[in-house]
Amino acid sequence: MNAFSSSVPSSATGSSIPSVTSASGCLACGANEIEYDQAQGNSFCTICGTVLEENAIVSEITFSESASGASVMQGQFVPEKSTALLGMLGGVMPLKGGVSPGSSYRRYQPSDSREVTICQARLRLQALGFALGMSEHHINAAHRWFILAYQHQFTRGRRSQAVAAGCLYIVCRQEKTPHMLLDFSDVLRVNVFALGSVFLKLCRLLNLDLPLVDPSLYIGRFASRLEFGEKTSMVTATALRLVSRMKRDWIQTGRRPAGVCGACLLIAARIYGFSRSQKEILAVVRVCDMTLRRRLEEFSRTPSSKLTPEEFHGVWLEEEIDPPSFSLPSLAKKKDRIKSEHMRIFEEQRLAQLLLIDPRLLNEDPISDLSILDVDEEVSSALLAEAEMEAKSVLWHEANKDYILQQEEKAQFMLEQEKLGISQPPVKRSTRKRKQEQYFNSAEGPSSSHLTPSEAAKTLISSNKKLSKKFNYQVLDSLLETPASIKLS
Repeated sequence: MNAFSSSVPSSATGSSIPSVTSASGCLACGANEIEYDQAQGNSFCTICGTVLEENAIVSEITFSESASGASVMQGQFVPEKSTALLGMLGGVMPLKGGVSPGSSYRRYQPSDSREVTICQARLRLQALGFALGMSEHHINAAHRWFILAYQHQFTRGRRSQAVAAGCLYIVCRQEKTPHMLLDFSDVLRVNVFALGSVFLKLCRLLNLDLPLVDPSLYIGRFASRLEFGEKTSMVTATALRLVSRMKRDWIQTGRRPAGVCGACLLIAARIYGFSRSQKEILAVVRVCDMTLRRRLEEFSRTPSSKLTPEEFHGVWLEEEIDPPSFSLPSLAKKKDRIKSEHMRIFEEQRLAQLLLIDPRLLNEDPISDLSILDVDEEVSSALLAEAEMEAKSVLWHEANKDYILQQEEKAQFMLEQEKLGISQPPVKRSTRKRKQEQYFNSAEGPSSSHLTPSEAAKTLISSNKKLSKKFNYQVLDSLLETPASIKLS
């Protein structure tokens, strides 16, 4: 372990340049007029301006006196194998309280856990960025986002790998690099929806307004993996034109970019004669077959799908289709009509099976007369012939001759009364009384003239003497006698 003292701030030691000074003078012009700046730790030639030394480190050891009167050595202890850690932090970090001369060299440690977390995050960002082919510029930008997330305590309760991936994906969205969130999921072997949740919460916390993903960013990446050979640039250009056309026709908005890229690459490959199957496209863009078919169906409803390849490359249609908010209601109504028609056919078939009716007869008009019944032998055998019907009619009129005459006389009398202006009073129909009312209003039962229950009971007994031979009716009469004091007047 090496110990040394620096005459410059610790933040400047991370970008030190090797000394180019020489005892004989300037190495550029050979002049000996060299000026030294001990405050900044550099030296330069006053003739040609060449910087000969920068961030000079001296080997002098200085001491100072602490509050207790003890001598404390000034400087920083740096382990011999800590160059990567120092470069990552931008300098060395002093030990708290200094180091006394008598103490042994301790192992280098950061001053607090915050610096340890930031150091580990830097290592994770570098490993993840290099695995995805990102530059150092993207890693540095993601590191700054991670520090900001750490200051807002976003890393608490979350995996550092997921937070690091979210910071890197923010940089990818801002710099518009051809990286998808699914790529981070593959490298980290983490569920893509878990990463997406962390990414969205981080954007909401930092109030970030990221641009929408443009599918054209991924066309070149996917086209290179489909092995189009010399026609890769031509297929890519056609696919980019298809993407812009889909954007004008509202197919790109609200859809995942991978599905749009897959549909455009499949159409462009077929235009140039490449027999790429849907499975090959799906393996590259990594979407399901239903998504790819829907994008193709949506493009088939546009005017551009009716053009030939030559017309598509030479003509840019000004016509645009309506957005989904306009077309979806009409499609929903059409689906409802089709569904109701299917339900009607199903109900007719079910009724035909229950009633044993030929389904072909359900659509025919109902029978308006009984002419069709003549063909039925069983029904025709039950009908009377014309001569039989006339004979039966004569017999009926002869048997009911008196009744018919009475009805005719009654009708004639009513007609004469109406001519004279005499109106007949309405006939009151007698309503049938209930048995209870008939009993109480009859001679056998009590009537409204009875004033007491005892009198009603005596009337009932006197009307029917044969109720029972075991009763002493004289005693009953004496019991049912009403005293004068309670008789109603």
